[in-house]
Amino acid sequence: MSEFQPFDEQDAIEYIRAMIPRDIAIRIDDDDILFVIDHVWNWYEQHGFLDISLDDTDDSEVDPDAIINMSKSSWLDAETSPSLRRMSNLLF
Repeated sequence: MSEFQPFDEQDAIEYIRAMIPRDIAIRIDDDDILFVIDHVWNWYEQHGFLDISLDDTDDSEVDPDAIINMSKSSWLDAETSPSLRRMSNLLF
């Protein structure tokens, strides 16, 4: 059994930067990546995926398209930085 690893923002940023094409990664601010992480976290929380349950029979699945759609609409509704708008245009 592995030891619990606390969330580390810098590790998350580095991981995301490593997973996207370099030409896109260099045009995105760290704060904008954290904005996306926050939206994914909020989606998980709103849909009960962060709730601790002793019931192992929950067959709920994460819907990546729903997370993307919620994040995109939030980015467009909120006053966002030019970098975040650029990221949205580059990724979607």
